Amino acid sequence: MIAASLRLAACATFLVLVTACGGGGGGGGIGGTGLTSSGTISGTGSIFVNGVRFDVDEAEITVNGESAGETDLGLGMVVTVTGTVDDDGANGTAERVVFEAELKGPVDSLVANADGTTLQLTILDRLVIAERTGTVFEDVSFDSLAVGDVVEVSGYEEADGRLRATRIDRDDDFLPGQDTVTLKGVVAGLAGSTFFLGDRAVDAGNATLEDLPGDALANGQRVEVRGTLQDGTLVAQRVSGEDDPGARFTAGEAARVEGAITGYVDDGNFRVGGVPVDATGAAREPAGLVLRDGAVVEIDGNWDGSTLLAERIQARRGRIKLEAPATAVDAAAGTVTLGFAGGTVELSTDSRTLFDDDRDDLPFLTIGDLRSGDYLEAEAVQDGARLLATRIDRDEDDDERLLQAPVEAFVPGSSLTLLGVTFTTAGAEFENAVDDDIEPEAFYANLDIGALVKVDDEDNDGNAEEVEFEFAAVLDGDRDFRDDDEEPVTPGDLPPVIIDFISANYPGKDIAAAFREEDEYTVILVNGIELTFDLDGNLLEADHDSGDDFTEEEGFDDDADDPESGGDEAEDDDAGEDDGAADMDDVGDAEDEDDDANPDD
Repeated sequence: MIAASLRLAACATFLVLVTACGGGGGGGGIGGTGLTSSGTISGTGSIFVNGVRFDVDEAEITVNGESAGETDLGLGMVVTVTGTVDDDGANGTAERVVFEAELKGPVDSLVANADGTTLQLTILDRLVIAERTGTVFEDVSFDSLAVGDVVEVSGYEEADGRLRATRIDRDDDFLPGQDTVTLKGVVAGLAGSTFFLGDRAVDAGNATLEDLPGDALANGQRVEVRGTLQDGTLVAQRVSGEDDPGARFTAGEAARVEGAITGYVDDGNFRVGGVPVDATGAAREPAGLVLRDGAVVEIDGNWDGSTLLAERIQARRGRIKLEAPATAVDAAAGTVTLGFAGGTVELSTDSRTLFDDDRDDLPFLTIGDLRSGDYLEAEAVQDGARLLATRIDRDEDDDERLLQAPVEAFVPGSSLTLLGVTFTTAGAEFENAVDDDIEPEAFYANLDIGALVKVDDEDNDGNAEEVEFEFAAVLDGDRDFRDDDEEPVTPGDLPPVIIDFISANYPGKDIAAAFREEDEYTVILVNGIELTFDLDGNLLEADHDSGDDFTEEEGFDDDADDPESGGDEAEDDDAGEDDGAADMDDVGDAEDEDDDANPDD
């Protein structure tokens, strides 16, 4: 057997995108002070935001600009809480809680990814990513959401402009042409009282203008528009200027903000939720956290009046996933054990873990409500010696067992071990990272210890029915829905220098897909590694399943042949047969003979 030297070592090298904070969401130096915290509600009965339980009994609560109560708040809503936090850093008192939906309107189109784990919605011309396990659904489900449904969306804007939904509420009482929709964006193409938000035309001729400089519209203003849809045009009733995201904070006081990183230049210059952040001296949890556009993080620090000076930065999403029944629940210890045919996996929970009940629809599910035998879907991160669950959903009973995690050991053609659970793979179907079918030989030839793999055991007999590589560095949906300006190309169309680079640095590894954009190539290897090159073939960035990023400026390790990563199976095993992967040695030979030759895909 080809085994990892240590299970924890294999997982430690894997990029995680979820908080690694444990113990009750401790304070980290900001206890006993005024605090403004912006993030997702992860628990109710009071509310839990960014690891702090806020008492809201005396708080002023507003929802979409209207006075509201605690019962109007729900899991997955992105809120801003102003108040104080106790010295323990785990409890606080809210003075004000504000929720503003990012978007409300009809679903114009809906596309599912190949795995059925993610949807891309179009709502008022905005693209929205909804996840089966990463999004809270109210009055609708992931499976029942349909074109024509009118929904309210809360979430985070990603670097590419898409909105990643943390919560979706369906409005069954919506009356077209009468009830209002909501759209946020930047004013463009202003002509008189009409303008565009993205591709959506807005008529503000009879609208009330609020919080706009000089009470006038101008191109470049970020606004929120509420109005009705009339023949595709958003007829505005109110146009409100959006405050600078930093305006919610008080200079010199503690601040926390959760969201997706955008505008990343370096560790001292990026934004989260639109807030400028300097994380140069910040502690990272986990220690190997790589900052990049799209990573969902929580920033804890102090607001200096223009920048959030981070003291601690935590990843808030993870790529480890589990679907299985609970075999043990210890509410006092905060642990839940899930059972598979080949072993069990224990999950720890803390004050940031979001519990959602898709079975009985309990509004305030807690670990104390879980019982042995409950079928659970969980997302988790490796936090030192434990697996920390960031989300646990209780669902209807199912025979299926699913485990997505870094590979710890494998026997080529025979078995895989993830998180101590071993699956046999005889007779399984295999897929590469872009969901194309590949032969077992191609899968194992491209497999290394630490690669992120998803195993589906449909009848819980310990034998996998489906095995596939997954992207480790990005969330579900980030690579499933390609832009129209990304032109697919074959490996034979790539500059020879790119093929040479891959052969030298990833010997025996094959190309799954490649795309050309205006000024760069993107190459995805079978095992989920993503490489970006300029049009001359110079490496710009490499996203590895280990979470390490390499750039041309930093140099690249030419000694890519790791004897611990599978030995002989890392070499070309195609022997002239088509196994569903584009073999680099074949590509190189073809290019030497004919620049127009294309390898087998």
